Amino acid sequence: MMSKRDIDGIPARLWTRVSCAPHRLLMLDYDGTLAPFRVARGQAAPPARVLKRLGRLARAAHTRVAVVSGRPIDELDPLLGALPIALFGEHGWEERGLDGRLVRHPLAAATAALLDRAERLMRDTGTAGRLERKRCGIVLHTRGLPSGRARAVAGRSMVAWRPLTAGARLVLQPIDGGVELRAGRRNKGAVVRFLLARSAPGTFAVFVGDDIADEEAFGALGDAGLGVRVGASRRRSLARGRLPGSRALEPFLAEWDRLAGAAAQAAEAPRRVNRRPRRAPRGASGAGTRGRAAGRRRSSSPRRSPAAPRASGPA
Repeated sequence: MMSKRDIDGIPARLWTRVSCAPHRLLMLDYDGTLAPFRVARGQAAPPARVLKRLGRLARAAHTRVAVVSGRPIDELDPLLGALPIALFGEHGWEERGLDGRLVRHPLAAATAALLDRAERLMRDTGTAGRLERKRCGIVLHTRGLPSGRARAVAGRSMVAWRPLTAGARLVLQPIDGGVELRAGRRNKGAVVRFLLARSAPGTFAVFVGDDIADEEAFGALGDAGLGVRVGASRRRSLARGRLPGSRALEPFLAEWDRLAGAAAQAAEAPRRVNRRPRRAPRGASGAGTRGRAAGRRRSSSPRRSPAAPRASGPA
C-alpha cells in the first residue's frame, strides 16, 4: 500500500499553489499514469481506489479534471466509467466535454494515405499481430517480448517508418512498450493550451504523465502550472515533480483533494456569513415600539395644573 512517502518527489510549491489558487485544472495521461501497463491493453484499468479518488475530484467544485490519452475515446469509456470529466483521445484528435458531445477533428486524406502505407510496410514484416491502427495513428506494440526481440522489432519499424515523416505530416516517436507513428499538428501540448485558454484567470494547472509524448504537455504549461512525471526512469524531463509509479497516483490525488477541499471551504465560509440576514438585538424592536407608543400617549394627554399647597395648620 502506498503512503505519503511516495509523493516526496512532488515539490512543495505545487501543494502551495493547490492550496492558494482560486481555480485548479488537473490533466492526466491514461496508460502508465492512471492505469498500469498491461500486455492485454483491454485489461489496463485504473485501480478501484484511484477511480474513486478521481470521481471525488471530478464531482468537486474546486477542480476541473481531464484525461488526455493516445487511446481513442471509445476505448477509454469502458475503462473509466461514467466520470464527469473531459476526455481527449488520440493526442487531441478526439475530444468530449462535460456536455457529452464528441468531436472528431478531420484528418487530411494525404495523412490517412501515409498511415495506410505505414500499416502495409509493417504487415509485410510479419508483425501484423502487434499493430494497432487508429484513425490518426498506428502503434507497433512490443510489450511482452523478450528485451532483445523488442528492441529489434522496434528498430525495424523506426527504419521503415522514418521516411514517411519527411513531409512533416506524421510524427514518429518511441513509446514505453513500442513505437508510434501519428498525425502531426495536434498533440498533448495543444490540448493543454486549449484547456488553459478556456480556464478562469488564476487557474493552476498540472499535467501528470509518464511517456515522451507527455513532454509536450509539460512544456505547454509554462508559468500556469507544473508537470508531474510518473515512473522510475531518470531520463531528462520538463516535469518539475515525480511519482515513482502509477500506484503512487492515489496518495497524490488524496493530498490534492484534501488541500483543495480545505481551501474551497475556507473561501466559502465568509460568503455563508455574509448571506445570513441581519437580526435586530433581542427586545430592541419591541422596546422601541413601546417607548414610541408611550411617548405618543403622554403627548396627547391634557396637562394638569399643579395642586395648591395644603395649609400646614388651622386658619
